[in-house]
Amino acid sequence: MEDILTALQHLSGEWAEKTAATLKQKSPKALKLTLAAIRGARSLRSLDHALIAEFRLTVRLFEDGEFTEGVRALIIDKDRAPKWSPPKLADVSDELVKAYLSPLPGGEELAFA
Repeated sequence: MEDILTALQHLSGEWAEKTAATLKQKSPKALKLTLAAIRGARSLRSLDHALIAEFRLTVRLFEDGEFTEGVRALIIDKDRAPKWSPPKLADVSDELVKAYLSPLPGGEELAFA
């Protein structure tokens, strides 16, 4: 994700500037998780597996409060100043990304009949 932002900052033009500015406002954790999920989707065997991966991320982002912090900042308090955890891309470790994408505890995984 850091490489993407760096590349955008080295491009000229309104699109690159707006895109970089928008990404910098988003949750660092969610940015890295989204990128990892998109890259990981290439090797998933089916739509069911993709939906399971999305479900894992959704559950974990709700559990840790990242999603609700975004809602608070945009909709409830309208201060547009979310307090992301962690606050910087560099602080989102590969281990954290791996943990969020790993299977949910027993019985909590999304299952299809």
